[in-house]
Amino acid sequence: MPPHRRTRWMISGLIATLAGTVAAAPPPPTPQQRYERQLQACLRNPQYRVGGAATGECLEAATATLDADIERRLQALAAPRCTGVGAGLAQAQQHWQQYRQIQCAAYQTMFDNTAMYLNGTACQLRVTLERQHELQQLAALQPSLHPPCD
Repeated sequence: MPPHRRTRWMISGLIATLAGTVAAAPPPPTPQQRYERQLQACLRNPQYRVGGAATGECLEAATATLDADIERRLQALAAPRCTGVGAGLAQAQQHWQQYRQIQCAAYQTMFDNTAMYLNGTACQLRVTLERQHELQQLAALQPSLHPPCD
């Protein structure tokens, strides 16, 4: 191979390698992927292998952990802003909590059995993961400078 072709070939290979390295970073998991991972973790956890109700308790514990994270995120979003913004975030959170309660209660009130309990706790986890994702996006999109308060 002539030297100039070899050089072009080596540069092309280097560029492809570098591009592959940059592109190799996997995207963060979606809320649905995180839900599926958590559900599988609960199903495999020996502490919760007693049955469906125990799996539901595991999902409730995971949701409680996410709820605490959401509260921290909301406080971090509200802290550097005017009190009206914080009040708006708090009101939105209250409405979201009501939505989650009503939406997921439908799974549990249709029938009074273990499967429906498990479906209800799974609903709570799914909806909470989506809320956490929304707040992550909101934090990522926030401007570095905040408008002055009136």
